[in-house]
Order: sequence, then structure tokens, then C-alpha cells
Amino acid sequence: GSVTSAALSPDGQSVLIGETAARLRLVDLASGRVELLPGDTGSVLSVAWSADGQTVAAGTFEGFVKLWNVRTRREL
Repeated sequence: GSVTSAALSPDGQSVLIGETAARLRLVDLASGRVELLPGDTGSVLSVAWSADGQTVAAGTFEGFVKLWNVRTRREL
């Protein structure tokens, strides 16, 4: 899939990457570790972090906004 959006975390330590291939990746910049966030994301058009860095959001082509808790990696 193609990368459609990326957002740097408020603390500058992680990047959230959205893709058309229904994937949402969380990258730790210090270690280079890449995690796929679980759940059916759909084709991601935009991504964002909450101001406190505890929640990430993905806006999808299908018209949904989905949220994840960063600490637990669970969809809200």
C-alpha cells in the first residue's frame, strides 16, 4: 500500500504512519521498531496524535475516524 499520511508524536519519539493497504504503523524512532496497530483500519487517509500522546486517530476513506490507546495498542 501507499503511505497516505504520517504524524510525529508530541514527544518526538514516535511516528504514526497511515497507508491505503488498511494498515496503521507505529514506529519508535530510537529503536526503529515498527508495530502494526490491530483492528480493521480501512484505507487510511489521515492520522493524528492527541495532545497528550496517549491516543492516536486514523481517518479512513470509508468515512470513519478510529481511535487507539497508544499504551495498550487497543482500539477504542
